[in-house]
Amino acid sequence: MAELAVKIGKRIRELRTKAKLSQEQVAERADISEKHIGDIERGNVNVSIVILERIAKALDASLEELLDCAHHAPRRALEEELASRLRMAKDEDVRLAYRILMSILR
Repeated sequence: MAELAVKIGKRIRELRTKAKLSQEQVAERADISEKHIGDIERGNVNVSIVILERIAKALDASLEELLDCAHHAPRRALEEELASRLRMAKDEDVRLAYRILMSILR
């Protein structure tokens, strides 16, 4: 399985469950088979951009939102991305980010 296909599949499943939709409902709305949406969510198939657009529409999401898989990156990559962005941020934004993180991580 291709790593990108797995990430996209996880993202589709995440958006589908957030929308409280079944695979059957998404498949029907996207005009694909239930088996195909299952294979896509498991990362077992490479999916065309046309199918991704139809799935995004079925989920009431943009294609950009559907392809936003960055949060599925390994922890180390996420930490490095956060550190890099904090180094480039204004002082006031760093303080705000600190307060937000501290309230979340208590």
